[in-house]
Amino acid sequence: MANQSAYRLPFGSTAVGAATSTAEALRLSRDVLDRLAADGRLRIVPLVADQLVM
Repeated sequence: MANQSAYRLPFGSTAVGAATSTAEALRLSRDVLDRLAADGRLRIVPLVADQLVM
């Protein structure tokens, strides 16, 4: 099928790229928080901060 999104709109229940975009957002958030922690600007563990932000 050339355009899966066109099929999923009327018949599907999930977005095509949702899992990929969510994983990318989590990775970007974690990268920023890791840099903040390395600079000494984060008072809690990056994993906990990431869970609070997301």
